Amino acid sequence: MNVIAVITGTVSDPKIAVTSKALGEDAVASIKEQAIAEVKEQLTNLKNEELEKAIAEKARLIAEAKAQREKLLIEAAAARDNAKKQGESLAKKAKEAAYKAAADLVAKARNPLEKGAAKLAADKAKKEADESYKKGVDKSNKEADDAYKTAEKKSENLVKDAEAKGDKRIQEADKAATIK
Repeated sequence: MNVIAVITGTVSDPKIAVTSKALGEDAVASIKEQAIAEVKEQLTNLKNEELEKAIAEKARLIAEAKAQREKLLIEAAAARDNAKKQGESLAKKAKEAAYKAAADLVAKARNPLEKGAAKLAADKAKKEADESYKKGVDKSNKEADDAYKTAEKKSENLVKDAEAKGDKRIQEADKAATIK
């Protein structure tokens, strides 16, 4: 770049200056381009910083969601197992009570005819108690498993929501610092 300098003052105290007229249009254009390039570089750096922050935020959100998911699944599994045990325990108590009632019915019978009829009734009651026990256990197991599956879906949605939220923040950071 050629520059025209203007020298004024005395020999012992010279003053050197560059005038804008001396710079010419090429120099002005060159300075303008340098300024634009510098601003673009700064914007790019800001954009990269914002994107890095958004990516880190997304990773943090996903990690938190996964930790929550694991906690929910552990709690849901414990609740499921507890519900199954309670369901089986209640069904077993009902079955034992029915068996005891059937045994008492047979024990109270005095004559052989009465005993035969009581034994038939007791066998039928025991069979019904066995079926009720199986149905009760199956029902409590199904309800417990369904509750666990619901918790599983909710916990997976936590992670999906965190990923979506992180992606949105990345897009916002990308838009905010887009160079035009």
